[in-house]
Amino acid sequence: MTSNNDLRSYSVVAHIPDNSTIAVVIDNDEHHLHPLRHASNVNTHLLYTGEAPRPTNCYSYVIMKDGIITQREPSTRSISGTSSSSTTTTTTYDFFDRVPKIEHVAQLPRLYGPLFKEKPNELHKPGQIATLHLTGNQDDFDTLHKRYQEQIKIEVSMSYIGANDIMEFDSVQLKLSGRASRWMSKLSYGVKLPKGARLYGHRHLKLRALATDPSYLREYLSYKSIKASGLPCSDFSFVRVFINNQAIGLFGLIEVYKKPWLKDVFGDNKVNILYQGLGYSKESNDHNQCADLKYNPDLESYNHDQYKIKVAGKNDDGYQSLQSFTKTIVDGTWMDHANVESFLRSYALEIVAGFSDAYMSMADNYFVYKHKDGFVHIMSDVDMTFGQTTLRLEKMLTGDYRQYPGIDIRPMSKYILDNADLSNQLQQKVNEMASQLVNPEIMRPVIDDVYRLIEQDVAWDKQLPRMGQNHIATNTTTYDRDNLPFWVHPPIEPDVLDDFNVRMRNDDVGFYDAVYGKPPYTSLTGVLDYITKSSNAILTRNST
Repeated sequence: MTSNNDLRSYSVVAHIPDNSTIAVVIDNDEHHLHPLRHASNVNTHLLYTGEAPRPTNCYSYVIMKDGIITQREPSTRSISGTSSSSTTTTTTYDFFDRVPKIEHVAQLPRLYGPLFKEKPNELHKPGQIATLHLTGNQDDFDTLHKRYQEQIKIEVSMSYIGANDIMEFDSVQLKLSGRASRWMSKLSYGVKLPKGARLYGHRHLKLRALATDPSYLREYLSYKSIKASGLPCSDFSFVRVFINNQAIGLFGLIEVYKKPWLKDVFGDNKVNILYQGLGYSKESNDHNQCADLKYNPDLESYNHDQYKIKVAGKNDDGYQSLQSFTKTIVDGTWMDHANVESFLRSYALEIVAGFSDAYMSMADNYFVYKHKDGFVHIMSDVDMTFGQTTLRLEKMLTGDYRQYPGIDIRPMSKYILDNADLSNQLQQKVNEMASQLVNPEIMRPVIDDVYRLIEQDVAWDKQLPRMGQNHIATNTTTYDRDNLPFWVHPPIEPDVLDDFNVRMRNDDVGFYDAVYGKPPYTSLTGVLDYITKSSNAILTRNST
């Protein structure tokens, strides 16, 4: 007979078939299984708990139907410090069929000190993949997914299950997020917790689908690189997402640049205005305008949907502050009104890591924040990086920062290029990043560890049904230079854009090849291949 002192609690997150049960196996003894039940103290039905003897060596979970085992975990789990005299009485929250392969995930070294004070961020725990379970009216979810082009918001409940904790929230606002991401079969989401509620200090979150990136790694590496460069940005971690009784897949979890985030990062009790650069809109293209920070004496020219006021902040003056800042670029006084280092570091990283959907390349996916000490550049939406592109890869990999696509056509980067002192500073940062950050010797250990961390979940994600339709994949349009959509401008290459659409339609690049290989596409090369070529080209040119 087992005494209470010999028992411990077991908890596992599992998405099991109807009419099935789950049990824990102690020390490989399948003749004495210990059934688990739905946790009674939480809303999510994905969590199972129960008591069983403390293992001498190992434990694992099995799924059963009618008393017969239908699925086993591929390997066993151990409990650190487990012994016959151990006083440990509970496990962490395990996830069925995901036995951790590594204890530690390598981190990128800090290249530059932070421009602004950084607070500990417990939302993104190294080496852990949390679970998010969204529950609510299924008709609401169906409407959200079917009417993907509309700005629909629905109310749901959310359960967050980490390795060591559970947090649950009601009255959570859920919406689809992004622009082109709405055209994908795997959709991205925006999450807003109710007023006063926080998940590790955060109220606004995004679930990034990673739908265009077969490596699943580019956003992870990009945000970690931005952090390592001392720039203000969200951090990044992976989460498994479920909606009601449906597994949705592996997502990236990031923070949203709203008032709470701005307060935390910049220390402003009352936040100021935050502008978002959105490249081109149909209206701005009709007016020959884009979000390139070009000065225009007509204030209305800033309000053609190429920019967006993301946060109004105090003393909101619409686009007046942005117009005034762009005029300082023309006047040559912008350095007196900006955090210059934030622009230099951002543009250097854009060059070295191949941000092909950012300020220089597309006048897109960035923010400028009117900080009390000067405008700050903030990078965002970083999936088109590290070898995923609609630019010409050969032009991105010359090793000469002065030839990076778009650098000489955007007002801010052109000013830096034409100013000898600033150009030298930019070149120095490009060289430092190529040798000390975006370098295969630095990044390979991180890539290898994260690859092993998410490998099982990538395979799981790829076989799941999607909530949307892949409208990019069904687009068979061939772009030519005489008939381009409004958002396609140099340095985008129409034939590379065609190749991107073909690749999305084929969906035939495997996980390993996307990370370590050289896929047969002009819009994609392997993550490690890009890092190696970029670093080598820059350092070789610098040594001559």
